[in-house]
Amino acid sequence: MFEQLINTFKKTTAFTHTKSKILDTTASFSIKYLNGGAKSVLLASLLNDVSAYPSNSLKFLLIVPDNDALSCYLDDLAVLGLQERLFNLSWIHSLSDNSVSRRVGLDNYNHLQSTQLSTLLDNLSQFSVSISGIAVASKEVFGLQLPSNKLIREQRHILSVGDKLDMILLGQTLTMNGFRREQYVSRQGEYAIRGGIFDIFAPNMVNPVRVELWGEVIDSVREFDPLSQRSLSEMRQVTFLKSLFIEEEVRNSSIYDYIGSDVIVVLDTPDVIGVSAVELGGLSSYRQISINPVGVGDIMVKCDSQPSFQSDTSLLLRELFN
Repeated sequence: MFEQLINTFKKTTAFTHTKSKILDTTASFSIKYLNGGAKSVLLASLLNDVSAYPSNSLKFLLIVPDNDALSCYLDDLAVLGLQERLFNLSWIHSLSDNSVSRRVGLDNYNHLQSTQLSTLLDNLSQFSVSISGIAVASKEVFGLQLPSNKLIREQRHILSVGDKLDMILLGQTLTMNGFRREQYVSRQGEYAIRGGIFDIFAPNMVNPVRVELWGEVIDSVREFDPLSQRSLSEMRQVTFLKSLFIEEEVRNSSIYDYIGSDVIVVLDTPDVIGVSAVELGGLSSYRQISINPVGVGDIMVKCDSQPSFQSDTSLLLRELFN
């Protein structure tokens, strides 16, 4: 369904002019009057055509005004087929508020903080080694002190079909690094061991993963629903960070250690983002695409507002192709 929308969009001047700018110049540029879900469709269309770019590589770092806009982009880009190349770099500062710890309890508060940081670092680490994709970031991540990309790569753990696995040893490692052992996993940061089954619900996972062993060898890896326990999909391997603990003293780096020099920064309504020059100072060396800045744009498109679909791409797709 989404292929039809993307193929249609590739015929528009918004797509052809933007692609031409990306291929033909190293300069930054701006796009005006791109509204609603059309912004997601443009980015998805460009990534869908990745073979046209040098080394088959195209990476966007999209910076949005707030977490509501970030959620909309994530939903739209997933609907448009980018699930495997989509990286969530959100950060909720309210979790650092002491009033939150009083409401949810100190234990749960610490769990929320550690899983949020672990999820961010896992997505950053995956984005840093990806060939093509789009990371959607809230402005708050630019003010964070983070551990180095090298340190996080060392924390990554991969379980693959056919590999040997010592479940007890891995469980002990996870426990010492902030994970909780439970009879059944129900939330991020938990694992379970039952017979020849190892369940893990790492912070980077939407659903937990079940690893089944034949002796000491991994026989299958499956994503499953934590409520029904039913399998959702088979996998060849699963990757996760094996530690939820990130000590303050090793947080001496920033997001720029992860994003690489080949990234194109996309600023959605840059005058609304409102990030200080200090926080975004490192972006000055990156090529930028500004969507709907104040003033005249380099690419002017005609894109009507979308009130009937509430800027929701999934609603638009259902209306067009059902």
